[in-house]
Amino acid sequence: MEFPEIGENCTFSSCNRLDFLPFKCDACEEYFCISHYKYENHKCINVHKKDNYIPICPICNEIIYVPKVHPIDMIVNRHIESTCKSDLYPMKMSNPENICSFGNCNKKEILPFICRDCRLKFCMKHHLAFDHNCYKLKSKTNYINIK
Repeated sequence: MEFPEIGENCTFSSCNRLDFLPFKCDACEEYFCISHYKYENHKCINVHKKDNYIPICPICNEIIYVPKVHPIDMIVNRHIESTCKSDLYPMKMSNPENICSFGNCNKKEILPFICRDCRLKFCMKHHLAFDHNCYKLKSKTNYINIK
């Protein structure tokens, strides 16, 4: 070897390849080759310190810390239902005003869909006009009746 002081050996246990442009992991501070530089490729034990998602509550704009291994939507929903401190949108899941207006659906939504034609509140399943048989749908001529 002409330049033994240049580069680093990959610290992944089964690799140990000499790499002249090694990657230093920002979580575990070790050097890796091109094949093992990603967290998942070298099974980094400190990945939880660096690889995080930071969602923001859509109601109170509070930053919610969620590690990557946890489902983001579940943590944000839990925040909204319990610790959300917003005065802008005080309705919670227990509020009967958020119940779907379609038949016997009675599904509760945190943020209900309001039909722009009939102005009633609906769940995700019934939010479109043809899903909840909107009475104004029949009077409009721009809709096509498919049978």
